[in-house]
Amino acid sequence: LGPGEAFVDQRYPLVRTMAASSDGVRLPGQANILLVFLEGLDRRYLEQKYGEIQGTPFLDRLKQESVYFENFFSNGVQTSRGLFATLCSAFPRQGAAAMKTRYAHDYLCLPSLLQRQGYRTEMVIGQHRDLNRLQSFVARNGLQQLIDEGDFPKDAERMGLGIVDGALFDLCYERIKQRQAEDKPFFLTTLTLSTHHPFAAPQNHPEVRLLQEQVQDKYVGALRYTDLEFERVFTRLVREAGHFASPLFIWMDESLRTPATYRPRTVSAIASQVDVAPTLLALNGILPAVGAFAGHDLTCLLVRDCLPDQVAYLTSVYDNLVGLASPDGLLLYSFSTELFQEATLNFDAVSDSESGRRRRFATHDRELMALYEVANVALDSNRLWSWREFGTRL
Repeated sequence: LGPGEAFVDQRYPLVRTMAASSDGVRLPGQANILLVFLEGLDRRYLEQKYGEIQGTPFLDRLKQESVYFENFFSNGVQTSRGLFATLCSAFPRQGAAAMKTRYAHDYLCLPSLLQRQGYRTEMVIGQHRDLNRLQSFVARNGLQQLIDEGDFPKDAERMGLGIVDGALFDLCYERIKQRQAEDKPFFLTTLTLSTHHPFAAPQNHPEVRLLQEQVQDKYVGALRYTDLEFERVFTRLVREAGHFASPLFIWMDESLRTPATYRPRTVSAIASQVDVAPTLLALNGILPAVGAFAGHDLTCLLVRDCLPDQVAYLTSVYDNLVGLASPDGLLLYSFSTELFQEATLNFDAVSDSESGRRRRFATHDRELMALYEVANVALDSNRLWSWREFGTRL
């Protein structure tokens, strides 16, 4: 996790001195941050056509003007694990999700650090606030306001698990406009629902109707709906102002773009959800001096190729496995079968005859199991972070 870094306390094995990358990107001031979690978005569905219908035309266009990470990974399956890894730069535990079972522990999370730097912090969801103990967790970790299904207009459309994505994005738009009117930076995050099983989406658009009728995979039609609604609200804002394989788009407003800070490109370096928090903090010049982040500052990748040795730790409670993504590919270990399995970064199987790959992967076996051991023991014993011990050193 930190070759050459200084780990400061044996009781807290992940706490170390932290410094932003010397060749990273910094903005001249504190930028407003919108962090959008598109539920279940799988990069293998991007740039796909179903007959004459393009599945994600807006995301495909956005990719061309964004810094797009083609080897970005979810550290764990299930929504609560993705939120935890992204907001707190910590690896998910192997058993029941930390957000539900370890919500009273100490964590160093993005909303807390942003709030200490003067940011207003909010989250908008289309379900009940107590889902997965979300309210209890985020209230302890820096979120000032959680807006849930009870805060939507009475006539807001509902399908499947809760409020549809169109209404969700509309409420996010209103919150952003309110925050922009204040003389204070803000952080707003949201989580969509329509691309979560059972993939229930309004069929007001003809392409959504056709996809729902003609494509057996109902996810495709739901994804087309979310793409349309995201485009509608995102474009309005700009004008006025598979498990694991989740893509990352980093987009900056024109007012923040310079040749030194932003070059739309496709990045091949390995990255994962735990890298989001330190990257956003470093970009705004507020990375703490001491921290327990499992991720790293990726801002140098906004303008150039760097960080060739990045890895991503993966865990799945569905398959009872852990894994490591590296430039050599994917190394997965099943606790059920007690066997290692190899794959490419695109999740294609590797045959046993490719002995050269096996020799390269052998160096990652111990690294993978060490990450598994440290991540779970430190989290379960409440030794990821301590505000009492380290809060004054931020």
